Amino acid sequence: LNFDTGKIVIFNLNTEEWLSKRFKGAKSFSLTDADLKAVDSVFKKCLIGKSIDTNHFHYKRQYVPFVDKAGHKKVWINCFCSDFNDDITYWRKSIVLVSDGGSCYFNVIIDITDNSFSDFEVNAVA
Repeated sequence: LNFDTGKIVIFNLNTEEWLSKRFKGAKSFSLTDADLKAVDSVFKKCLIGKSIDTNHFHYKRQYVPFVDKAGHKKVWINCFCSDFNDDITYWRKSIVLVSDGGSCYFNVIIDITDNSFSDFEVNAVA
């Protein structure tokens, strides 16, 4: 796969127990380069008009690809500011979850079957 490993890491639904519960009935799948291009295209579009930095390369991203019950290929993307503890590499091993943090932390589901997005959530500010 061709992607920036300094900014993106790919997990599966079994990475953490709560993922398989959140996406109940879904199954993991392996992304292709074409899938990654589709994800990037929709991801750029979903940031337009949002109250976050629209330079999406500013964020580190954790991808969790899955196929939902309807057969749609989707990717849950968890984003956080690229300066988030750069010297700590646990973001490559575990999903980063924080309370608050504002626009430095957000996530979205990209549907690459129909090139759409849903469940765009930005963290609140403390």
